[in-house]
Amino acid sequence: MSAHDITNCPECDKKTFVLKEDGEWVCLNPKCKFQEKMPETKVESTTFSDFIQILIAAIVVTLFMLVALGV
Repeated sequence: MSAHDITNCPECDKKTFVLKEDGEWVCLNPKCKFQEKMPETKVESTTFSDFIQILIAAIVVTLFMLVALGV
């Protein structure tokens, strides 16, 4: 999202809810001024899942090589 994202405010329902560069939503309606922080996203990547992906890729490549060599 960019610093120019605009949507309806959850409090006053006017299209004045703006996402600032610091990740905070602010309603520009002077009667409302509702603010809300963007939730932080968590990227869950474990070394085990990375290992499994590499292992599966290696098995697929090995199978293709065996088929290509006619074994």
